[in-house]
Amino acid sequence: MATERSFEPLRVRIAALGLAPGLAPGLAPGLAPGLAPGLASGLASGLASGLASGLASCLTSCLTSCLTSCLTLGLVLFGASCGDGAAPAPSNSSAPVGPGVGSAQRPPVRRLDKPKAVSRRVRDAVERAVAQVEAAALDARAHGELGMLYEANGLSAEALSCYGTAASLDASDPLWVLHGCYAFLALGQQGEALQLLKDTAVMYAQCAPLQQQLGDLAYEAGDAATAESAYRAAQTAAPEALEPLVGLAQLAFDSGRAAEAAVQLEQVVARDPRYRAAHFLLGSCYRDLGRAADAERETRLGAGGARRRMRDRLSERIDGYELDLERIVQRATGLLDARRPDAALALLERHAAAFPKDARIPTNAGNACLSLGRAADAIVWYDKALALAPDQFLVHANRSNGLLTLGRADEARAAAQRALDLSPSHGASWLALAHAHEALGAAAEAEAALRKGVESDPRNPALRQALAQTCTNAGKLDEALEHARVQAELVPEEWRVFAQLAFAAADARQPDEARAALEKTRALAPADPDRAQVEAAVLELLAQ
Repeated sequence: MATERSFEPLRVRIAALGLAPGLAPGLAPGLAPGLAPGLASGLASGLASGLASGLASCLTSCLTSCLTSCLTLGLVLFGASCGDGAAPAPSNSSAPVGPGVGSAQRPPVRRLDKPKAVSRRVRDAVERAVAQVEAAALDARAHGELGMLYEANGLSAEALSCYGTAASLDASDPLWVLHGCYAFLALGQQGEALQLLKDTAVMYAQCAPLQQQLGDLAYEAGDAATAESAYRAAQTAAPEALEPLVGLAQLAFDSGRAAEAAVQLEQVVARDPRYRAAHFLLGSCYRDLGRAADAERETRLGAGGARRRMRDRLSERIDGYELDLERIVQRATGLLDARRPDAALALLERHAAAFPKDARIPTNAGNACLSLGRAADAIVWYDKALALAPDQFLVHANRSNGLLTLGRADEARAAAQRALDLSPSHGASWLALAHAHEALGAAAEAEAALRKGVESDPRNPALRQALAQTCTNAGKLDEALEHARVQAELVPEEWRVFAQLAFAAADARQPDEARAALEKTRALAPADPDRAQVEAAVLELLAQ
């Protein structure tokens, strides 16, 4: 099929440069007339050296001195897509194109397979990019840029073709190959993606993202040896990267070396606490090591996490090519879920003007601003969202929180009440209303709102925490303890929850339960200095 041919010439070239038996001589009949002398002159020095000093020297010489000559002379074949198979000189070469390589042999420009299936915004951008490529058909970067536009907007078959052409024109850049691999994966062709990276792993040994992706694919295919080799190559090329450490930890864990894996993963989560997949795997390690409390905490912290791809210098640029609304919204919500509100906001701000009638853009931008502590900016975005879709109860509830942060308690109360008018069972809206009442000095109304919230959403830990504190302040110590117990059941991985339970138990004169809760805090956060202070305060309370 077409997508499978896109990278076949790259494989042929790599095999030829490695002097696979019988393959290099077989290239000569496929050359355009007049290129055979170029082949002889381009390979002469490398082959002569190889014959004189042995196979090892020959391989080294060919990989270093013949690569440029072979590319310049157009030894890369474009298969069925390009005349007699002769390729043009690479974009970064000043060498003349040999006889027989005219305009008929230029690589074709990949156009949209189904233009009517994409938005007008994407279609117009593609048409402009295609025109630029047609004006520079021998420029690898031009084909690659078109590929990035296709990739960013989910057009994987078209992206694959462009990356294949770019890689064939300029083999010095491994990222054309890597993103071609991503296109294969998006098309569901995992086998092709793995084979492509295996074919290019030696040539691109210093490209950490490529090696990391090879490791991940090899691991998924059950090839642990290749995976380990690739992860170590990625680690060597990028010693500060976390992704290779996670890959090596996974292999160690699978081999029964949970302690070794745990050490590696502890380094990862210490440097990036947001790396959920590392937390989840660390939980598995702790479980094997008999550390049940730690395992429970890490597993919950890692819930829903996925292994990361290493970012490369094309990644940020590809992000800027996103033009499809659904992909933009999906990516923004993914960034918010991954606790990257700054990146989500930058993405949404970049595209807001292009989609002035879609409420999801300002809604998510407001959420990002609120996460960043920019309450005033959040209110501006929420007002825009409500102007487009006034019945979004979540937006009203979040807007209430932002208004309260700004000290506008009356408006916060009105916003929370509007959220509840639209969705009476939404626990977070009851919590927002309670906070607004409390800010206005209406303690009884705040407590009533919390009780209605718990009744509507009994598994909301924030509501339980707030009601436990309210009951404590009102002297309802036994009830406070009940809410603290439920909260601890809902959030068993957070030591501060058990600290609150310890205080509630101490207040209710339940010393055994208080000490058990303190023991739980020690297991969850043995080195946290704040925890030690909390423990001292609880013990002082018990001694009274």
